[in-house]
Amino acid sequence: MIITWMLSVLLFTVLLATAAWCAEFALRSGGRQARGAWLGALVAAVTWPVLAPIARRAWPGGDVRKVVSVRIPGIQVLPDGNVASAPWLPSLDQVVVAAWIVVSLALLVRLGWALTALSRLRAGAQRKNVDGVSVLVSPTMGPAIVGVVKPQILLPKSLLDLDEPLRHLVLRHEEEHRTARDQLIVVGSAVALAIFPWNIALSWIARRARLALEIDCDMRVLSRGASANQYGKLLLFIAQRQATTALAPMLASNSHLERRIIAMRKPQPARRKARVVVALLGMTVAVVAACTSEVGNGVTPSETRASTARQVEANQPYFEFQVEKAARQIGADSPIKYPRTLRDANVSGVVLAQFVVDTNGRVEPGTFKALKSDHALFTQAVGDALPGMRFDPAYVGLKKVRQLVQQPFTFALSN
Repeated sequence: MIITWMLSVLLFTVLLATAAWCAEFALRSGGRQARGAWLGALVAAVTWPVLAPIARRAWPGGDVRKVVSVRIPGIQVLPDGNVASAPWLPSLDQVVVAAWIVVSLALLVRLGWALTALSRLRAGAQRKNVDGVSVLVSPTMGPAIVGVVKPQILLPKSLLDLDEPLRHLVLRHEEEHRTARDQLIVVGSAVALAIFPWNIALSWIARRARLALEIDCDMRVLSRGASANQYGKLLLFIAQRQATTALAPMLASNSHLERRIIAMRKPQPARRKARVVVALLGMTVAVVAACTSEVGNGVTPSETRASTARQVEANQPYFEFQVEKAARQIGADSPIKYPRTLRDANVSGVVLAQFVVDTNGRVEPGTFKALKSDHALFTQAVGDALPGMRFDPAYVGLKKVRQLVQQPFTFALSN
């Protein structure tokens, strides 16, 4: 089921986020940049749940069965002897997938609109040379990096009046973003969130990755001799006057400003080695847990149930979750008869039948069982009709197998 797969992916992403958080703690304790930890978690959370099952199936010697867990469509029996398929109703999986597609398409359209707006902003900005650096100047937007393939620095007109040392800090920060190509990570994470809008753990990873980009950029600027006090005051000054825009690494975004100022003013912790060791141990545990999870092993939850189910012996039928192609009804030698007594009494009802379909596509004698029945005469009518029904048999690989199936029969007075 898609819902079970989504839950397993969510758990896998939570474990990746935990590992990335521990890795960041270890790197920060050692005075190092941490964007790589969150970038790795982001890439793994998006690609591995999709690629792992494919890779596992392609691995030589692999024995992974595709799981089919679908009840055979029901049959509706009418008083005149006609038989009609039960009305189609969407399954929960189909509803979830449809909602997923609609939300993702809406988010992708919104993302495309935002990129178009950035392109228009870039086209309408005035090109200038500020302190030897070619920049774009807009009335209010920026400072930020705009453009995905060929990023450029965008400055608001008000910043041109700053003293040269302060302008230098602004330009240095945005130049660091451009050199590191951080705009690719920002846009890539936005695309990932649009494709997997239900993965709240992925959303948290993307948010932490963006914070790590800014803190790392601040570290590089300060490592070139800038004053932390002056730089922090500059961030506060710009944040009060800055018009924000999505999908652009910005100097003083209000969403992370407080954490960035705390990070640049935070002294080096005591017992750094001990902190690093503890964080690395936590990261290792989280990574191992993620790799040994169902998604980490490339196994879907249904495949796990199939692999842990009891081995089917030669004289035992397969269950639906153990076959690659489920049995499917293709016809009947004669229609099911509606019991005349119940028809004359205007009685309707349902029979949920369970039986075994053999390798020839016939119901094995003696395997019929009514799991649910509203009347004994309905049960008898189904039992009398089953020997004449024809099925496409179930398959495991290229081999036909016997399968235990369930099928509802609805006796209705009108279609």
